[in-house]
Amino acid sequence: PAYGDGNGASDCGKLFKIPLTQLCASEGSGTKIPTRIDQLITKIEMHGLYAEGLYRKSGVSSKIKELIKKMDDPSSEEIDYESYNVHVLTNVLKTHLRDLPEPLLTFDRYDDFLRAADLSEDSDRVQTLLSLIKKLPPAHHALLERLVFHLARVAQREEYNRMSASSLAIVFAPC
Repeated sequence: PAYGDGNGASDCGKLFKIPLTQLCASEGSGTKIPTRIDQLITKIEMHGLYAEGLYRKSGVSSKIKELIKKMDDPSSEEIDYESYNVHVLTNVLKTHLRDLPEPLLTFDRYDDFLRAADLSEDSDRVQTLLSLIKKLPPAHHALLERLVFHLARVAQREEYNRMSASSLAIVFAPC
């Protein structure tokens, strides 16, 4: 398989299409989210918060595939994220999230999240969502937290990047 089959040793060092819990375990104790994903998000924050259409515009397909291949190759040392357009970086992040075998908001909690989102009282909805988030596996919780803080930073620059919280929700819901 192109990115490993998720069944163990052949996936060591791989990044895409691998369960998040397995990714974090393979990086050793203390790693909360995959290092290369954290680096990717950091580069997006450093170079893209003011880019119009951040997360909405597509990057060049060949460059996206090239970066995915580099990030997925355990033998590639340091990746020069700055040599890629910010829209390539954002597409790679969305691809990683979309390709996780177990979604960030796990299958077993999916219906609970939907029910919580439908609660009419804001305080009930927030409390229920927070309770559900605390029940996520640690690796999922850590990446969700990093992603939410990142997307809040993006939404704070809406006047420049044209990405409101609702626009980001539309883009990230399928991920």
